[in-house]
Amino acid sequence: MGLDLNGRVAMHSRISSSFILIAGKLFALFILLSVSLFVGCSSDTGQLNTIDPESDPVALATPGVETSTATVVTPLPEPRVVTYEEAETAYKKGRYSEAVELFALYSEQKPENPWGQYMLGLSAFKIGEFDLSEDALKRSLELDPNHQKSLLNLARVFLSTDRADEALGLIEAAREIDRTRPDVYRLEGRALHALGQLTEAEDAYREAIRIDNQDVWSMNNLALVLIDEGYHNLAVPPLARAVELNPNVATFLNNLGMALEHTGQFREAETAYSSALNVDASYGKALANLARIEMVEQLTDVVDVDMLAMAEDFVAEIASWSDEAIAREIPVAIVVQDSSAVFTAQSDSTTTQDQ
Repeated sequence: MGLDLNGRVAMHSRISSSFILIAGKLFALFILLSVSLFVGCSSDTGQLNTIDPESDPVALATPGVETSTATVVTPLPEPRVVTYEEAETAYKKGRYSEAVELFALYSEQKPENPWGQYMLGLSAFKIGEFDLSEDALKRSLELDPNHQKSLLNLARVFLSTDRADEALGLIEAAREIDRTRPDVYRLEGRALHALGQLTEAEDAYREAIRIDNQDVWSMNNLALVLIDEGYHNLAVPPLARAVELNPNVATFLNNLGMALEHTGQFREAETAYSSALNVDASYGKALANLARIEMVEQLTDVVDVDMLAMAEDFVAEIASWSDEAIAREIPVAIVVQDSSAVFTAQSDSTTTQDQ
């Protein structure tokens, strides 16, 4: 059967289209097989890093390490171990701020030791950190309710923060533990003086001096009670004795000058104030007292005072006090010119650590 030209062209076109279609399918099958083979080869190795090295500089620096799961661990520093001796050395050398830090660390490491808390409280008291001192001393008493030094030094904190009534309760508890310590009665005297119980305060200071006849701070404080009562002449002997025992305490010298000034011994008072300034040139109360007394003329009818004899008289008075009851003097007030001396407040030495 014969085909015209148009028929032959159409048939040729259909054959060409079929051939192109078959060729295209074969090419697509070839591409698919090639990709499958390539992927299969890649997965067979199992060692290739899947992290893009261009996006992760660590991968470039450490090939073959899966940095996405690696963790760098920095070891914690070992806590500093503080010994009691190390902290106590800082305290004894007067480095109280350092002692606070060291005893705080020591107390964390030895929470069962009341002495660590006690010394933390004592160190804090030395730098005026009364809240910290109170907290530490209370913790010491929680560990040992009969820790007498903590009772006494907590009383000192209360006295320093105008809580004399609370201090008195602690002092009474400390006295029940040991009645032979002079600082128990010295602190009792301070509390009673602050509460206005002057006669009882005198008795407490005398008891402290009876126990320890060289307790210079109780002598000083007894004199201040007598001065508050207006018995300036009776305040001179205990202050003379305190100065004889320890001439390098400016407070004693200033208070002696004050007592002498109020008995009309202006030139003797001037000498005492000058001596206080020789010990501490920046002592403001002595400076004010000296500046004032230099302008006052000496009374002509005043008998000179022998300080050494006054000190010896007080030693004899101490020896006369009995164990049963303190022999009390009947004070005789001497009224003289009031030159408004600047008083120095009562004080006492702080208990140090037992050996």
